Amino acid sequence: MKTRFLIVLSLILSFSTSVFAQGKEEFHGEHKTPIPIEITAGNESSLYQMIVAKQFGKKQQFGFFNLLNYEVDYDSKTPDNYIVQTIFSYNFSRNFSLGAGANLKTFGGFKPLIAGAYTFFNKDFGLVIQPSIELEKDGVGELFTLFEWHPVSSKKIHPFASFQGATSFKSKNGKHDYSYVYLKLGIQTGNFRVGPALNLQEIGNGDFAKSHINFGGFLSLLIY
Repeated sequence: MKTRFLIVLSLILSFSTSVFAQGKEEFHGEHKTPIPIEITAGNESSLYQMIVAKQFGKKQQFGFFNLLNYEVDYDSKTPDNYIVQTIFSYNFSRNFSLGAGANLKTFGGFKPLIAGAYTFFNKDFGLVIQPSIELEKDGVGELFTLFEWHPVSSKKIHPFASFQGATSFKSKNGKHDYSYVYLKLGIQTGNFRVGPALNLQEIGNGDFAKSHINFGGFLSLLIY
């Protein structure tokens, strides 16, 4: 019940912050960064994801990042896997920022964190590189990367490609904890994106490491 409440609270916070930040982008005449709500259905599991990355403030000096990732395995014996990451940051230059927030995970619970980030967005590209570390003894350090290519033209249908990945290590011993790569290649028409997708995951380290390959398709709705 507590976990569900925190996930719902994260959704409410994401949408309220994004609406405020979107208004600031329109006021300053800047390119609006959409919020993708995405479903990926594969041969092993289904993944539901939403990413919010917004800038706000009089000089766009503040940032808000929220990642909501919920995976449902088709094997009923495997528990659902979720990751909720929320970070508020201060932009000390146009593309670089420092921030603080928290992670909420199926395996790991709630942990505060600090993070740095490099971000770049325009009408054709989007890039986020974000290292972070959880502030507890059993926490993890993580490097998150998101790259999207979505060229805009006068045509109704545009190509789309995306790379999203993260790798994390235990802070106390430096051993690998969890890594994933999500690859997508498709088309965009209006506020929709669709195409094939490949998700790769590795959990643990050494002889106890487990790998998962999930191939299927994705559908995204872009909210502006």
